[in-house]
Amino acid sequence: MRHGKDYFTHVIPRPMSDGTVILGGSRHPANSDTNSYSDETESILARTRQLCKELDQQPFEVLGTFAGLRPSRQGGPRIEREEIIVNDVKRLLIHNYGADGTGFQAGYGMATDAANKAQEMLSEILTTTSSNIGDHMKV
Repeated sequence: MRHGKDYFTHVIPRPMSDGTVILGGSRHPANSDTNSYSDETESILARTRQLCKELDQQPFEVLGTFAGLRPSRQGGPRIEREEIIVNDVKRLLIHNYGADGTGFQAGYGMATDAANKAQEMLSEILTTTSSNIGDHMKV
């Protein structure tokens, strides 16, 4: 993967496919246009050919062009827990968002981190609940 001001370049093999790969991409912060444009497609093809020389070894067919919205945030992805109050009740929340154009690559790791945080929170809840039940059952 390579990054630039207005682009990121990646070649992602599709698992269990017939050799299909995803080529990308472009960056347009604060732009919600989901149309794809031929000049961007040509730029992606040129950049991915530089990144992955195997693409020049045989002809290939572009199966489709797509533009997707990739939510991002200043400072990078957010994966953290937060305690909030809703209707006077403390609620626990896990944030897991903002991967930008690296969601496919980072998604599994981000989900694992978020799941670990959820497991920690559940363990804390169970410990607190068990302790509270034990306190009420003492004679």
